[in-house]
Amino acid sequence: MTRTAAGAVLDRVLDDLDVTVEPGTRSRLRQYIETVERWNRTMNLTALAGDALARRLVAEPLWVAQRVSPRGAYLDIGSGNGSPAVPWLLAADFTHAALVEARGRRAVFLRRLTRALQLPAVSVHAERFDDFAPVRPADWITLQGVRLTRDLWDRIAERLPGARIVWFSRPGEAPAPPSDTLEIPHSDRCAMVFRI
Repeated sequence: MTRTAAGAVLDRVLDDLDVTVEPGTRSRLRQYIETVERWNRTMNLTALAGDALARRLVAEPLWVAQRVSPRGAYLDIGSGNGSPAVPWLLAADFTHAALVEARGRRAVFLRRLTRALQLPAVSVHAERFDDFAPVRPADWITLQGVRLTRDLWDRIAERLPGARIVWFSRPGEAPAPPSDTLEIPHSDRCAMVFRI
């Protein structure tokens, strides 16, 4: 997708969800979309393309972020293609962030991506969450494309008490009752918010 096409797609999906971002942030989000599409030619980051990619990876996470107003320390588990972490990092005011991704090639992608987007105070950890040893508490934790099982919930609660979890998923069985469920407009997906 060309820069102009990526910009038009991004504008369309952000407008569709009534998401407002600063021009500088919009430019970096466009760069993120272009980078995902370029890397996707050689490694499987996502099956999505065009409007669907921009909507799922950028607009939906931003729509949720505008409703929960995350800040402080941030952790994304299963960061894979960079969503929801990159849109959240570009839109919110975090003191530091850790992206945890077990697959080595995807961790390389995330390191290059965060460097190219000049995202400060972000560390990428090429390991499973089970092996990750957080050095700081997290205020916010996101998961997308990762199933929030009772076992994972218990491990997060043991290591990071007091954090808020935002799980991007289809409505379904959760390990605990969410404190809020945000139904994403024009989508079969939601974001369930939990307080540990």
